[in-house]
Amino acid sequence: MKTLCILVLFYIYSQSKGSLVIKISNNQVKNNEKTYLTLKKNIKISFPLTLCTRFNLKGQLLTSRPIFSDENNKFGFTLRFGVGLGKVILSDESLMFKIPTENDIQPYAWHHICVRFDENSQEVVFDGNIWYTDQHKKYSKEVILNKFLVGANYPNGNNYADTAYFRGEISEFNIWSEALGTEELKKLTSHCGKPLPEPDILNWSEIDTSMLTGNNFQSDIKILCRNSNETPTIYKVMPYFQNQEEAIHTCQILSGQLAYPRSIKEYQEWQGKD
Repeated sequence: MKTLCILVLFYIYSQSKGSLVIKISNNQVKNNEKTYLTLKKNIKISFPLTLCTRFNLKGQLLTSRPIFSDENNKFGFTLRFGVGLGKVILSDESLMFKIPTENDIQPYAWHHICVRFDENSQEVVFDGNIWYTDQHKKYSKEVILNKFLVGANYPNGNNYADTAYFRGEISEFNIWSEALGTEELKKLTSHCGKPLPEPDILNWSEIDTSMLTGNNFQSDIKILCRNSNETPTIYKVMPYFQNQEEAIHTCQILSGQLAYPRSIKEYQEWQGKD
C-alpha cells in the first residue's frame, strides 16, 4: 500500500519585525515569469565582500539552485547540489566551494548562508557551521549594477524556463563591503533578528515591494530562523507516493512526523499550504 507523505513541520515563531520574502513556484517558471529585484540606485561591488541570504528550498536536492544572478553574468550565487558545489561569481573571479556531504540542508526548512572573501582568503558559513575556508589570492574588478535576477540564471541570455531555477523562498539578501570575521558569520547565521553590523551595500530591510516583480509577502523574521521559543504546526503534502515505512523515514529526515488528515476537506486544506 502506498501512502502520500504528509509532513508536519514545527516552525519557530515570536513577534518581531516582518521581513520581505520572495516566493518562486513551478508555475512561475513554466509561465516564463521572471523575478527581478531592481534597486533605486546603483551599487558597487568588489573585494572585500560578504554576502548572506536566507532560503527555503521546496524541492529535491538533485540539481543546480541559483539564488541570484545579474544579466551580464558578472555577479551571481548558485548552489549546485547535483555535483555538490557552490559558486559565487564576481566580475572575472569565481569562488567554487564544496558542499559538505553532511551539510544538514533540509528541503522545506529555512537556512542561512554567508560567503565572505577578500584578496587573500575565502570562507562559507552555513547555519552557524563552517562549510569552507581557503587561503588564495584573488583579484576582481569593480562591478556596478542595480538589478538582480532572483532564483534563476541564464548566462547566455537563454529562456528562463530552459535554465536552472530555484523553487522556494528567498529572503534577507544582504551585502557588506567588508569581509566579516568567522565568529561574526557563525553568530549571524545561527541567530534571528537584525543583521549586525548593518549591511552597507545592500540592506534587505530597505527593500520594498515596488522594487520586486513576481510573488512576495511579509513574514515574521523568526519564522525564517531555525531557533525560537514557540513552535506552531505547519502541514506539508509531499508529492511522492511511498509505503508507510518510507513515508515515516522521509518525514524524519525533514525533522517532521507523519500526519493523517481526518477528512477530505482537511487534506485539501493541507494541500493548499505551499
